[in-house]
Formats: sequence, C-alpha cells, structure tokens
Amino acid sequence: MGTCTLVVEANGTSRIEGSGFPPFEKMTLFNPKAGAAQSVTDAGGSFSFPLTGAKPEDAVKATFVAKTSDGKDTPCPVKVNAPGNDPAKDPQGVDPNSPQYKQGFEKGKADTEATCKKGEPPKTAAPDPNWTAGYGAGADAALKSAACAGGAADEKTAQEQYSAGYQKGLQETQATCKKEPPKMAAPDPNWTNGYNAGAELALNSAACKKAAPAN
Repeated sequence: MGTCTLVVEANGTSRIEGSGFPPFEKMTLFNPKAGAAQSVTDAGGSFSFPLTGAKPEDAVKATFVAKTSDGKDTPCPVKVNAPGNDPAKDPQGVDPNSPQYKQGFEKGKADTEATCKKGEPPKTAAPDPNWTAGYGAGADAALKSAACAGGAADEKTAQEQYSAGYQKGLQETQATCKKEPPKMAAPDPNWTNGYNAGAELALNSAACKKAAPAN
C-alpha cells in the first residue's frame, strides 16, 4: 500500500504527493468539499498534484483521500514544511490570525501588485512560518485583484487547456496503444501539448508495453 501526504510549503503553496503505488496508476484525489481530481503515478509509482489557488489556512485543514483504480483508500495527512515548525507537535502550523501572518500577507500583496507576478518572499524576511505563509497568500490575493486578474485568468486558462488535453491524450492512447493525431480540433497549443504528454504516458504504461509487438 502506498502513502499520501498533503504538503503545505512555507511560501504558501500546497500539493498532494504520493509514493509506493503501482506504476502508471490512475489516482483519484477526493476531498468532501472540493470534490475529486485525477492524477497518474509515474514509472516509480509516485505522483505530485499541485493545489493551485488553495489558501494555506484552508489547505492545512483539508482532508484528502487518494483512491486507486481498485477502490482502495489511502488518507493524505497534512505536513507543513515551514522553518521552525514541527508538524508532529503542530500539525496545522499556520495561524492566519497571527500578527506575523497579517504582516506577511500585506507585504506579499504589495510586492505582487507591483509586477503581477508571484515571486519568492524576500530573503531578508524573518523565517517565521506564519509570515512566510501570509506572504504567499497575499501574493495570491494580488494576482486575483482587478489590476492583475487578466494575467491570472490567462494562466488558469492555459492550465485548464493543458489538463483537458492531457486527459484526452491519455484516454485515447490507452484505448489503442498507438499515438495518433487528436480526434478533435485543438487550436490551443496548451491543449495540444497536454494531449501529447498524456499520449506519451499511455505509451510508456505497462499495458501498452505489453501489447507492443516484439521486434
């Protein structure tokens, strides 16, 4: 049985990562509030799924379960990678009501509004995990503001197009174990790139390698 963890970084980003699962296994990541998302393990049985747009104060309280194709559930406990934080003693680690978090939030918001690009917290910043998490949350808030909404929307659209193409390429290629042009028009290059990546993953799966004719 594999293991799964919801990782919250000091900069406010979060992801679900797992290891020890079958290679090229289709994983369903389920949360009672957010619903289900799909990921696929690599050749080593590992996967990493970013939780884009998730606020750290929400991520540390989230409950996710990773489901394999045979229906087995693996819980994904929270791990906070923040300087000075011990997840074993403080599993949530981030306090959005703390003064440090609020100060970091305002700094992250101001820095990001100036460029509409999310960067790393200043190296001179105190290594307080709440300040750092607040900085990341403030940067995310700035990207969603009226001044920066256009760029954030474009990035979200690109991610959605890539994801849709990826799933389509994976499904169609798994059915035939042959890489063929998409069966539908895809003028968006992000969709096409996703389709090709999904197709390559399917071709390298154990099922397709087994079905390939011997030389």
